[in-house]
Amino acid sequence: MSRRTRILLALIAVYAIGMAALLYQLLADLDPRYRESAEEGLIETAQLMATVIEQDVEYGALPTDRIGGIFRDLYARRFSAQIYNLHKTRVELRAYVTNRHGQVVYDSTGRDLGKDYSGWRDVRNTLLGEYGARTTRDVAADKHSSVMYVGAPIRWDGQIVGVVTLGKPVQSFGQFVAAARSNVIYVGLVSGLSVLVMAIVLSFWLIRPLGISITAYTSQVGNIAL
Repeated sequence: MSRRTRILLALIAVYAIGMAALLYQLLADLDPRYRESAEEGLIETAQLMATVIEQDVEYGALPTDRIGGIFRDLYARRFSAQIYNLHKTRVELRAYVTNRHGQVVYDSTGRDLGKDYSGWRDVRNTLLGEYGARTTRDVAADKHSSVMYVGAPIRWDGQIVGVVTLGKPVQSFGQFVAAARSNVIYVGLVSGLSVLVMAIVLSFWLIRPLGISITAYTSQVGNIAL
């Protein structure tokens, strides 16, 4: 193998390693960035819902008729929204309300009414006056069933008397992550091939004269020695 070929292969290897590391980092950061954005939206919406519920709290009691009516009408609403490649027609947001003991007094899905949620991080931390959030799978064996939950305190007379938690399935924005991942891979491959072609062309322009000079210098040294 000639010196020129070895130099070319070394340059290609260094570039390939660097490009692979960059793509790996970009792809690894996509999902967390989308989750951060979704969580930020959930925080504000949860605070809004807590404020709505607080308007009806009397002597620490948590009336749920209002929030129940809101979500009943919300789930019945149909719309058409084209978000880039995603066509959205219904709301996937879910909510539950727990009292000061962590017991569920309202659940928009109707599955966990009356259950003790005091051990869940979103409820436990919020009741303590801290930020409460968690991500939990609906189906333990299915990684695509993960749901993000964010809690907000319900206050009355300066005391936390309950928690309203909003949840959003991760799969609802998973299509954006998948599309972004495909775009990153495509751009990375096209850029890599383009740079590779340029590197090969430049190698013949730059390395070949260098090889000729070295050969000529070696010949001259040999002639002098003789």
